[in-house]
Amino acid sequence: MAQKPSNNKNSTLEPLTGRNAKGYDYERSSEVERQILACLSLSDTKIVAKAKLENKEENGYLQEEALVYLIKKSHKEQNPGLYNDLAQMLVDRCHKRLIFRHRNIDSEAKDDAYANVFLNLFEEICAKDKKGDFLQVRFWVTFDRMAIDVFRTYSRKQSKDRANLHPDSFIGADETGESEDLWETAVPLIDQNIPDNRRGSSAEMEGLKKDAYQVLKEPIRTIFLLYHYEGWPIGSIDPDDWTLSKQYKVSEKTIGNWLRKAEKDLQEWRGDHHE
Repeated sequence: MAQKPSNNKNSTLEPLTGRNAKGYDYERSSEVERQILACLSLSDTKIVAKAKLENKEENGYLQEEALVYLIKKSHKEQNPGLYNDLAQMLVDRCHKRLIFRHRNIDSEAKDDAYANVFLNLFEEICAKDKKGDFLQVRFWVTFDRMAIDVFRTYSRKQSKDRANLHPDSFIGADETGESEDLWETAVPLIDQNIPDNRRGSSAEMEGLKKDAYQVLKEPIRTIFLLYHYEGWPIGSIDPDDWTLSKQYKVSEKTIGNWLRKAEKDLQEWRGDHHE
């Protein structure tokens, strides 16, 4: 592609207008702003060359938050060449992570699920309002949220023969007299709920895990996976952290009840399948 200088030579960055839960304005990191400013006077070809760098320690490397700014800028300036090049590089960076996030979606539905995630991503990046601002602050937090939202949709489709559990179906700690902190009791990983004498090859183990997952209804199954396999926190004092309680719009106590429900169901499954 022939060199084409960027239209905007102004070194002033467009401000972020979004705010966090505490009412504070979003702010890019100083490193992200430095990376963006270093690109504003470059030709499109040189910007693309920077975006191609894969080693984070290499001079000129662009973080995802900086790429988002440049993609949004090229879209606003109607520069399809630069937009398409940068967008493809961002997709390439996200692809491996998305494969991991969606590894439990049926193979025939994966392509549609991937497409939905990226459609949502670029809609937010190119939004004229503040909707996509947080992508320039903590890109992977927002991307993971999008990936999980789509995962939940497809997981429901795969489990449409089972009724979704409603938060009200669980009795809260206040009603039972239990401590609100009871959920902090360790919930065993699913491997621990597979009978020892049935442990075999990795393929057999994966089959047993899949059978065990069928016991857990939504949204408990996804919450169990996110908590134990993805490391999602139940709650956080940081308003910008994406947590299970924020994702499902319920209290931390409710999430704890759901995890204890998963533990109980898996323990019962273990008993039913113990030979």
